[in-house]
Amino acid sequence: MYKKPHRIKNFIQELGTEEETLVLSDGEFRWTYIPGTNTIMKTKLPKTSEITKSDYLTIIGITLNDTNVSLLGVEKLDNRETYLLKTSPKETGESAAQYYTKVWVDKETWMPLKYEMYDSSGNLTAKVEIWDLKVNSGIPDSEFVFNIPDGAEIKTTG
Repeated sequence: MYKKPHRIKNFIQELGTEEETLVLSDGEFRWTYIPGTNTIMKTKLPKTSEITKSDYLTIIGITLNDTNVSLLGVEKLDNRETYLLKTSPKETGESAAQYYTKVWVDKETWMPLKYEMYDSSGNLTAKVEIWDLKVNSGIPDSEFVFNIPDGAEIKTTG
């Protein structure tokens, strides 16, 4: 979930595990809760401005300048039509990064809904998925309030 200004709520699951880590930003702090160890990392967020449309255009420009992008096809993902893209670094040679990515981009919103990174041998090394995408849905502020679980250890950084 994302809501301006700077409110974010993500659940992260590592490959091969069932455990989900919660990463929540209330606009002032980032809370990272790891249920298996019942620990919380609390980090003060720096003051930054919101990302603008021109910031997105800059990021897209950098990506297109540094990356080869090809269309692999069209696929349905979570009942949404997506473009399946493959990207790889343009730079070649011994010191160049040796990986490629697959990105599923929503046809309607142009948001990446799934991202997979592969090493030079074709092994999956990272995967990010967005499920149940809703845009401008009126998310209540209460979704971004972190409630500290009983007995949790809090480690403050930043």
